[in-house]
Amino acid sequence: MKYIISLLVSLLSLTAFAQDMLYLHSGEQIKCKVQDITETQVKYVYPGETIVNVVSKYGVEKIQFENGRVQQITDKIVITSDKDWEKVIILDQTEEVSGLKRVSELTKNSSSTWSLSFTENQGHYEAKAEKKMKIAAAKQGCPFILVTNKSGKSGGLITDAHASMTGILYRY
Repeated sequence: MKYIISLLVSLLSLTAFAQDMLYLHSGEQIKCKVQDITETQVKYVYPGETIVNVVSKYGVEKIQFENGRVQQITDKIVITSDKDWEKVIILDQTEEVSGLKRVSELTKNSSSTWSLSFTENQGHYEAKAEKKMKIAAAKQGCPFILVTNKSGKSGGLITDAHASMTGILYRY
């Protein structure tokens, strides 16, 4: 009987300390209990705590659950030079950068004084401003841009067209 009680106590203490493991793209490993996986975030608690912590799914490579199952979350985006600008991801929700490292803020513009083309509208200049932002982010080794402001104006034969984009650059 003592043996059965000891065995039950041992099993209960093992389950109380069972943990999941988060593997982040930064190389960090976090022992925790995963509470929820949403479209943009992984929510977890540290052992012995009740406060829920949050990290962007973009920062998480995989989760190894206490039962041994492994769930792949995202692939790491590797930026080595400005030639990798097409890999840079534009984000528009602050929860998408939770746990990522803020690097810098920048603004890029695109404009013309006038144009004989009716096809070069505001959308054309927004795309040019976005490309400039992605190239600048890639130069700094940042795979993510959180856009904080966009503005622009369509032009015509006499008036100018322009677009401006401001964002915060992030990395793992």
